[in-house]
Amino acid sequence: MPSACELFIFTLTAKRDDFMKKKSDFIGWDDWKKLNHKGFESEVTLVRKGGHIVLKTENFGIEIENITDITEVPDKIYVALTGDQVALTDIRID
Repeated sequence: MPSACELFIFTLTAKRDDFMKKKSDFIGWDDWKKLNHKGFESEVTLVRKGGHIVLKTENFGIEIENITDITEVPDKIYVALTGDQVALTDIRID
């Protein structure tokens, strides 16, 4: 599945769970693939509370959530946003 971004955690002591949910406004896989191929604006939220990190995004009725729990929590966590043929703009950190 094409992804707007991925969360890479470089540690040996983390547990990662990925969830995908089709919502009621899901348009079907063929149309979803076509719209993703054309490109679109996307919003990704990433929230850290201690060693618990939640990344969420949604597009065309597909909701994606990634939860990472780090057992040995470092002071700083670095996040890399990547994607195939992606223009990353308007990145905001609150």
